[in-house]
Amino acid sequence: METSKIKLRVLLFAASQLMKQKARTSTSFKTRLKEKNFTAQIKLLDNSVGRYFLFSRGKIMSKSGIHSKPDICLGFSDAALGCSLLLPGCAQQKKTDAMKPWISLPAKLSGSSGTMARVPS
Repeated sequence: METSKIKLRVLLFAASQLMKQKARTSTSFKTRLKEKNFTAQIKLLDNSVGRYFLFSRGKIMSKSGIHSKPDICLGFSDAALGCSLLLPGCAQQKKTDAMKPWISLPAKLSGSSGTMARVPS
């Protein structure tokens, strides 16, 4: 497996652990989690690497792999791009260019607009 794919797997796992910790320590985050139940997924567009996050009744569960019907999905064309966009320090213009879903760029965001607007921050 490519080094960048291993990095992305570790990054996504770490993100799940950080969200769980934040839910235990932050009252406002815990309250926000109770607002909506949904499944969010971050993956490579070729489905070779992915992790999905289940937000249900104020709890966060995370599983490695690809969910068959996530409510919202963020897909990257390759692991190196995913890592660079998800880690701090990425240039803002690079993030902006990659996140424009209406242009054929190397990242894709899909899901209902109601779900996307309510993803906990």
